[in-house]
Amino acid sequence: MADAFLLSLPLAAAIVVSLTLAGIAWRRSVRRVRKLFILMCLSLAFLSATYWMELSSNTLEGKLFWNGLEYIVNVSLPPIFLMYTYTFLGRREIKRRSALSLLFIVPALALVLVWTNDLHNLFYTSVGLPDEPFSAFDHTYGVGFAVYSAYSLGLLLICVLALAYAYLRSSRMHRRQIMPVLVASLIPIVALAFGLPEVPVSLTYYFVVGFTAAVALLFIGSFKFELFDVVPLALEGIINAVDDGIVVIDPGGRMLFVNDLLLKRVGRSERETYAMPLSVLSPELAERLEEARGGKTVDLSLPGGDSIYQVRATPILDSGGSLTSELLTLRDITEERMASERLREVNVKLSLLASVTRHDILNQLTIIRGYGELLARGRAEESSCEEYGQRIASAGASIERQLRFARDYHDLGKEAPRWQTARKVVSRGRELGLGSELEVNTNLDAIELLADPLLYRVFSILLDNTVRHGVHATKADIGYEVEEESVSIVYRDNGIGVAPEEKERIFDMGYGKGGGLGLHLAREILETSGMHVRENGKPGEGARFEITVPAGRWRQR
Repeated sequence: MADAFLLSLPLAAAIVVSLTLAGIAWRRSVRRVRKLFILMCLSLAFLSATYWMELSSNTLEGKLFWNGLEYIVNVSLPPIFLMYTYTFLGRREIKRRSALSLLFIVPALALVLVWTNDLHNLFYTSVGLPDEPFSAFDHTYGVGFAVYSAYSLGLLLICVLALAYAYLRSSRMHRRQIMPVLVASLIPIVALAFGLPEVPVSLTYYFVVGFTAAVALLFIGSFKFELFDVVPLALEGIINAVDDGIVVIDPGGRMLFVNDLLLKRVGRSERETYAMPLSVLSPELAERLEEARGGKTVDLSLPGGDSIYQVRATPILDSGGSLTSELLTLRDITEERMASERLREVNVKLSLLASVTRHDILNQLTIIRGYGELLARGRAEESSCEEYGQRIASAGASIERQLRFARDYHDLGKEAPRWQTARKVVSRGRELGLGSELEVNTNLDAIELLADPLLYRVFSILLDNTVRHGVHATKADIGYEVEEESVSIVYRDNGIGVAPEEKERIFDMGYGKGGGLGLHLAREILETSGMHVRENGKPGEGARFEITVPAGRWRQR
């Protein structure tokens, strides 16, 4: 009686454990291998119950009857476990109907041999009623059992090899997912190895114990390491090769996979992110996930970087339409956003330029037209004709400057920066503008600047500005000052200088006399070349423009 009780405990435990695990998996899991896992649990419960009935039966006929039912599960569990393994690894070969048919040919023949053993004795060469109560019938295995056993062990070995191969070629994150399944596939093999020799307890007993331990390990692994949510291993190489960030999360918001590119950018490791809430990777991403799910475009930054990412959420469904996980794609749109912002700024500037240019040209045309009509109608006094002519010429010159500015502004940035000798740039700028009226002293030695080809226009504008607004200015000095790795090109004149409240406003488009375009264009040319200009002179002591040239943009020969 004690033996019966001790033998019954593992069988009862197997029934309770397998049914409990099947129920929990059915309620809590919507994963890809859920159905196969539940099928294994139910099969194991059925096997435990029928084997218990075989042990309890007092007649040989009863024991053989329950043994025939047992083998429905005995022959089907190894193929089902193989299907589970291949589904877990994301391999589709086993899903084909032809493959499934071939997979179950040997188990079906073995089951037929068990049920018709009285006709041929190929599975059991002999059977008999045991002397001991609560035990399996006495038997001797035949060639049919040998073929069936070899086939079943072969399937389990295939599972082990497939899992081991996947383990060796996978990342640390996937190895943590594979290990429990690999260990689970080894347990039935070890159990069968114990049961194959002629021992007092039958092979089925070891089969029940081995597979109970295996499904328990699969269950623990599935909820601790999210086995049911694993990214198919066949896709891992592709996912890690793409230029986008890839995150896979389970329905509870825990991260199952983060590709190497994204881990590197956020400065995280697989261990820090695996099975952790999405907020560990990015609190903002976790907060705005619902927006991405709703189809709304979500742009955000990730911790540890200035890049901007566009997030897209794609649900991953199983064959039954249930949500198994979610694929989050994070596309780096930093360059696109910067290009878009630059284009927007250019459009704003061009629109402003067109508006200012149109306004100023119309004003000058009004002057030309007004004085022209006075001259044409002969209403102007002879003494005023020269003055009217000068005003018309001045208006024409203003229109010319406006059009020249528009041309230069349009050409800004068209050509690549090039090395230019600073002294020659100043000379060319002086020839172009009004600087010929000034005494210009240059002390630039052999300084060369890497800048836009329009750099000469900066000095032309500065010289023109001195002539127009310096009042009593007669000379300009241009030199340089080296500060650590940068250099400053300094332009000074002896005019009236610039009032403190105007030092920044003089660079605004449309500010000041004459249209307010020159200094704005000068700053734009310099900014395009990576340089910056400011006015820092003392009012009453002349203007002082300082052009800062960063390292890599200047050299001295």
